[in-house]
Amino acid sequence: MQQKYWLRDWMHEHDVKSMRDARKALADDTALKRLQQYAHAAEAQQTVGVAANAVVAGRGIDLSNDLECPHWDCKRKQVDRLFGWVWHYFDQIAVTVASPLRYSKPEAVGASLNVLEGHLQMLLYLREIGAEDLLVFVQKPPECEVHALQHLREAGLDIDDAEEERLARDLLLQAKLSTFQHEDHLHYMFTHPMFEHSVDGALEPGFDMNHPDFGHRVARAVVRRYAAHLASDIRAATDVGAPLGCVLGFHSVLLARRSAQAAPDDVALRLSLPVLDGLPARDIVRLRNDEHESFVKFRTALNVAMRERTKSAGSSTADVIAREIDRDVLEPALADITQRLKAAESVLAKKATLSIALSTFATTCGLMASTPLLLTAGVALAATAVGAEAKYVEERRDVQLSDMYFLGKALHERHGAA
Repeated sequence: MQQKYWLRDWMHEHDVKSMRDARKALADDTALKRLQQYAHAAEAQQTVGVAANAVVAGRGIDLSNDLECPHWDCKRKQVDRLFGWVWHYFDQIAVTVASPLRYSKPEAVGASLNVLEGHLQMLLYLREIGAEDLLVFVQKPPECEVHALQHLREAGLDIDDAEEERLARDLLLQAKLSTFQHEDHLHYMFTHPMFEHSVDGALEPGFDMNHPDFGHRVARAVVRRYAAHLASDIRAATDVGAPLGCVLGFHSVLLARRSAQAAPDDVALRLSLPVLDGLPARDIVRLRNDEHESFVKFRTALNVAMRERTKSAGSSTADVIAREIDRDVLEPALADITQRLKAAESVLAKKATLSIALSTFATTCGLMASTPLLLTAGVALAATAVGAEAKYVEERRDVQLSDMYFLGKALHERHGAA
């Protein structure tokens, strides 16, 4: 059953099935008024529940445009990144896409048509690749920069004003900063290796860019913005009772200050599965559907390994435990699967060669009755081919019964997509 979502309900009412339909609806005043009404009604909706094995997508993969590049090529990559990052373990992903809080006012709708068009394109793409029903849409709390540090402390992150100052100084050491004047205030562009895209913003009117504290002031504003969005993410994850999937580098730096003991879900979010790198979301969704039985076996084995490691981990972080599982469980299993699959293919190749030999031999079958030596050779070749076929079937069966067979299928899928 498809979950209700305000923007998707509006699309259904106006029969939006393509970007051409979307642009037509966005150009219609009556349709825009209905969109604003849908958004206003959604503001008061309760936070929806999620499946037992769900994850809340943090900024960077929650498809919201917050702290992300809104260009469609980047947004489509975010979908691939989202599914490649969490689909090896979780059954449901809570995302935001378009928050109704930003579109419930008529003036907000009119000023955000380009952004809305991008959200609609995203929903159409999710429908196209068969991923729409695998997502649950949640409304995250508004990010509050004024009380961001307080909210983070409430979430268990030990970050005060002095720590914010230190984080800002550290960022400024490797940052590139550019500015331009707009009417009575300054706009800035803050570029740093830790951020996937440059961070842009504005300072209050009257602030002098020649002030000796200017760069530090900008860096602090960047820290505060990211802190506010992380606090919103954590609150959303707490509200729905699911772990938070964090991919932004600076958010990971802030979360490292959390003292909570690692849980299996935390470890799952930090596992590295290179076999999924480069696979489009469409192929990942199809792979999980087509190989559901082998996926369930893989996840069960993975869950056992994570629970065993977290029980005996002591003070080890989720990152450390994930690296141990990568090294001790996943990498050896993938190497073994790869080797056995190659062995099975080798047997199959040998069988094909023998089949050609038998076909050639069959052309001389008329001589067999009078040539016992040829008859004996034919029987020997046939027996060898049957043995090769049996060996191939046995190898394939053993590989398919492995708990880690799903990894092998993912690897095969990636090579096919390359």
